[in-house]
Amino acid sequence: MRNLFCLLTLLAACSAGRPITIKSIADDPKGFENDTLTLNVKFYGWGAVDKPVYGIAMTRSDWVIADETGACHVTGKSPYPVVDPEFRGKDVEIRVIVHPEDTTFWLQRVE
Repeated sequence: MRNLFCLLTLLAACSAGRPITIKSIADDPKGFENDTLTLNVKFYGWGAVDKPVYGIAMTRSDWVIADETGACHVTGKSPYPVVDPEFRGKDVEIRVIVHPEDTTFWLQRVE
């Protein structure tokens, strides 16, 4: 019994450190429902990206983030000016809440 407990504890610790990608959210948005996640991504503001865009925009002011798996819109306060090309592609760590919407999702930034 003790060995089983140790194994479960080890598995939980290993899976807790897994990075969360935009594609993993897109594949199972309900699995992240109302979770607050920390994402290490690139900021694109209102600029175009050359990756598939997942999720939906909730407002005309939403801005874009991307990682190696895809891109998505985020609603809320932008970490950088959204129209300044100087910040496009800049690394950023943001916290978001995942909101599933039918078969897709939207992300809300939290500070």
